[in-house]
Amino acid sequence: MSVSNGVYANSSKNRGVTIPELIIGIVILGFMLIYTFSMFSAEMSTIGRTRDYSAAVLVAQETIESIKNFPFDKIDDADAANESIESYINGAANSPQYQHIVTVGKMAFERNVTITDVTGASGLPLSLKAVELEVKWKAEDNRSLSYRIATCVTKTN
Repeated sequence: MSVSNGVYANSSKNRGVTIPELIIGIVILGFMLIYTFSMFSAEMSTIGRTRDYSAAVLVAQETIESIKNFPFDKIDDADAANESIESYINGAANSPQYQHIVTVGKMAFERNVTITDVTGASGLPLSLKAVELEVKWKAEDNRSLSYRIATCVTKTN
């Protein structure tokens, strides 16, 4: 440190941060925050789609279990007309227990089921029914989405 006319001068290079350095630092920090928030937003969207898909799978599983637990001779329209679980689920007949549109949370899921008799190689019907189920819903961006599942139900005695 030197003294010149009573003024102390610091000859070391330790100075404060200049305005351009400060602005560059703020710009870099801003870009990092924008990137972080955009990643967070994308992840939230993915979580929402996964939640809706999981709910559709849950509705499909519940529907298949309901069909399996229904009396075998009243499963499809060909056997029981308006008293079949097929007509209840598709909305062709009214039932307090089975609705065509199921709501899980804020999402509405539309169920459509097709149940047909399975025939053997000789053309004779077996004690087996093919079940095809489609669950439809509207995503948050108004796209129509669906989940399909197929299984067989057999007569248990």
